[in-house]
Amino acid sequence: MNPMPILLGLVMAAAGPVSPIELTFPSGTKTSTVTGEIIGSAPQDYQLEGKQGQTIAVSLLAESRNLRFDVMLVKDGSASLIGRMSRGGTWSGRLPADGQYTVRVSQVRSGKDDADSEPADFKLTLTFSE
Repeated sequence: MNPMPILLGLVMAAAGPVSPIELTFPSGTKTSTVTGEIIGSAPQDYQLEGKQGQTIAVSLLAESRNLRFDVMLVKDGSASLIGRMSRGGTWSGRLPADGQYTVRVSQVRSGKDDADSEPADFKLTLTFSE
């Protein structure tokens, strides 16, 4: 699968400013879990470092079926989409290169005014394996 390039600036401009959160993995573990909330069209980004050939599993649990996540390799000011899962669920794949990765959690537009969107709580879990 060839990554699809996306201009990170365009993605950020469309949804407003994003304050990324650096994911940490407790000593001796390969799993990190965070909880969060998405309101309207403002996404939440999580950053982590990965190595080429590592397998990463990303799981999104939420009551709302309007949430999705994108897994992107960030390099030289742009991002390449390497995985996506809509409506929650789990995605797994091999990382194509060493570098910084972003997992973006966002709401799928429902056609109504985003300002009226209900807050959506979620639990995001990332697991690395060799």
